[in-house]
Amino acid sequence: MRCMKKRVLAHLTEKFTTLRSERTALAYLKVTLSKLKSNNGSCKERLHCWVTLATAQLHCSADCALEAANRTLVLISVEEEARLKKLEEDLRKLESRQAAQGQVADDVRQGKVSGVDDATGGTSPCVTIGGSGSGELHFFSSPAPESEYQRSNNHFHVLMD
Repeated sequence: MRCMKKRVLAHLTEKFTTLRSERTALAYLKVTLSKLKSNNGSCKERLHCWVTLATAQLHCSADCALEAANRTLVLISVEEEARLKKLEEDLRKLESRQAAQGQVADDVRQGKVSGVDDATGGTSPCVTIGGSGSGELHFFSSPAPESEYQRSNNHFHVLMD
């Protein structure tokens, strides 16, 4: 019986030692798990902060790009509007010139001797109508020598040679 008591006591001592080492290991695991939980929380917080910061930076970049694009669009619109107004003005001038040139052409066809309007000034350096010598009619797009035309009331009156 003593022998049996010794074996049981040895077995219990062995189990007790194993239990203590397992208890120590369990306590270590608890501490490690606790650290992981607290680190996990701070890791989540850091990740959340990083994501929030990145989102804010992206929003800021997008807002800046949108504002720059808006300013560029407004600037281009203003420039295009100015170009359009200039084109409209140029078109009105061309239409006026065309009408004046049409009137001069009609007058020439009808045999009237009228002048070339200052606004149109003709379209070619010199147009001669008629034969050589007397009876020639000259239209100048740039001012001709004083002997070849007379100026009155902002019109060029063409002289017959």
